[in-house]
Amino acid sequence: MVAKGILMGLLAVMVSAGGLWAEEKTPVFFRNNAVTIKVGYHFYEDSDFTDYWMVDPDDYNEVAFELAYERELIRYLGLEAALGYNKSNKTYSYTNLVYSGDRSTMETDLQNFYLSVSLTPHLPLGSYFQLYVGAGGDFYYTDVKMEGTYERGGAAIYINYSEERFTFGYHGLAGVEVLLLKDPTKFGVWDMPMSLFAEYKYSHVMAKDADKKPIKDINSFTGSSLGYHDLNVGGHLVFGGLRWRF
Repeated sequence: MVAKGILMGLLAVMVSAGGLWAEEKTPVFFRNNAVTIKVGYHFYEDSDFTDYWMVDPDDYNEVAFELAYERELIRYLGLEAALGYNKSNKTYSYTNLVYSGDRSTMETDLQNFYLSVSLTPHLPLGSYFQLYVGAGGDFYYTDVKMEGTYERGGAAIYINYSEERFTFGYHGLAGVEVLLLKDPTKFGVWDMPMSLFAEYKYSHVMAKDADKKPIKDINSFTGSSLGYHDLNVGGHLVFGGLRWRF
């Protein structure tokens, strides 16, 4: 009887310990890793480039994408690396760009690939909701293609150049996240809880002399001495998407 009592007591302790272990499972928002798919919109800002070429920055606004991985460094603080892409295209016709009577038609194609690294403090508000912010650096590869003609007094030149720039910048962001699927194992899939988020990001990334080659040709053709113009390839980005934690 004593042995039976001891055995029953050990079983009770093991069951209790198992229950405590299950309860101590890492909360979703403090898991070590996360992968994120972001889809949103990129809003350009005014810059020397848009001012000189009389471009409405809104005409360059376009869909943007990011794919990100985040690692929890310590509780409440993560490090995220995001790969992003956006592209814009617009054709403009101009008059009197250098002198009265000059005319030009130019198509501009802007394409950005970038790596964005952020420190991301986050604040869970319960089990299903959290706020987060972030700040860090950006490394951009930008391809600015300009194609068109420049005319003066019946003569014209054809411009067709691609300007490639590697540029460093910085950004800040803020977001809100809501947990959609806390325990996917109940549905027979991997233990990667899924959440929905909305995020705002501002990046300042100035591509120097973005129109250097076209301006050189225009100066040579017209005898002018125009300077080159910088383009802010960052700006405002608004994202929504899904995040999986594991």
